[in-house]
Amino acid sequence: MASNTIVTTQEHFQHFAARCHYWLAYFGLTPRWEVRILHQEIENDAAVAEATTDSITYHAAICLHPVWPSDVFAPTNKELDLTALHEVLHVLLARLAGAARARYITEDELIAATEEIVTTLTSVIPPRHCNSLHPNTTIPAYCSYCGRKLYDNHADGTEIAS
Repeated sequence: MASNTIVTTQEHFQHFAARCHYWLAYFGLTPRWEVRILHQEIENDAAVAEATTDSITYHAAICLHPVWPSDVFAPTNKELDLTALHEVLHVLLARLAGAARARYITEDELIAATEEIVTTLTSVIPPRHCNSLHPNTTIPAYCSYCGRKLYDNHADGTEIAS
């Protein structure tokens, strides 16, 4: 192993896998998708992780590379969280990507792939200004991850205290 690499540990992998499972559930991809989460080498040595998908059979593998180039970010929990989200988004978009790569695709197939993603995003992204779509949903004013203020006013127009 070259000295200009970072080795990801079993702890890193366990955190990454837990975050992948979280995002897969968050976007409603399981149980429809069968996803394996692995800690193994991938072909692209410059990448830290990758998702491979089969959008016809709904099978995917998300791999965390055990050896990272030293010129990328360190495998902190925050970076592992973002990497897990990034790879799960590849799974989310797999049907659309597969449709785009198909030599022959019908308009109905393209619409179905697009609608699947739009429906998923509609169900997980809370409306910012209109709580009437989801009256029992509390829209957070601050990001639960980094604490950044997301917007200045509640849906009813009242100012959010800083």
